[in-house]
Amino acid sequence: MLEQLSGPMMLGIKEALMLCKGALELHDPNTNIQSIDQFTPLIELVVRDAEVLALNLELGVVASRVDTLKTCLSNDVILSEIIYQLRALSEEIYSESSSRTIIYMPYGRAQMLNNPIRNFCSDESLIKFPKAVGELDLAKAAAAYDFPTASVFHSMRASEICLKEIARGLGIDPDGLMWGTLIDRVEKEIEPLKKDNWKGALPGDKDFYSKAILSIQSFKDAYRNIVAHSDACFTSDDSLIVIVAVGQFIKVVATRFSEPAVPPSIAPLMSGLIAMPSPNP
Repeated sequence: MLEQLSGPMMLGIKEALMLCKGALELHDPNTNIQSIDQFTPLIELVVRDAEVLALNLELGVVASRVDTLKTCLSNDVILSEIIYQLRALSEEIYSESSSRTIIYMPYGRAQMLNNPIRNFCSDESLIKFPKAVGELDLAKAAAAYDFPTASVFHSMRASEICLKEIARGLGIDPDGLMWGTLIDRVEKEIEPLKKDNWKGALPGDKDFYSKAILSIQSFKDAYRNIVAHSDACFTSDDSLIVIVAVGQFIKVVATRFSEPAVPPSIAPLMSGLIAMPSPNP
């Protein structure tokens, strides 16, 4: 089963198993190994690889076996006990990793998956538009797993949440309006700003709505209209461009608006998203 799989993680599993096998063969009675000192360097390689493997695949039993083997090495345990623990580790690596479904992901897409969503918008966006940011996070994940069209779809859902709040702020009821109609209504409503004669305009209105409309126009025609057709097809580069554009849109809209209160049933999920820690540099 393991021999049929490929990718860096599977190579790690195979390498750890081969190191275990090599160490056990090295201890074969037919060899001249008499001292644990001659045996230690190879066992340390086994521990190193198995430890990384256990961390990446969340192999709890393997991790426990690694800890036991490390303790044996540090406490001058007799060689026969080391061999016993090594054999047990080898069996657990095979057994526990065989129960995992392993997906190979190229380095660049893995970076996309692990890149915190706050890097595409802002901390303020996480608080004011948790559902929109959640959709953008799904878009990021879809792009990482090489589903660019699905990624664009989730990005558009994220942008629509924010667009509706702009509409409500302008006194437009967005419910039931198609994307194109909603955009037209919003643009028509703020058109007087270009002439500096919008009645009741607040300080900063022109700057805010200009940035918002500019963000919308960066993706509305090229993506939202096409995604409505079943034969739409996007590349990985397309999906990344949309994620960045929509992230900027959410960031702009969050400076003035917020989405409706999050339902209690999903509030814990949203709070988990907001509390997501930044990775260590």
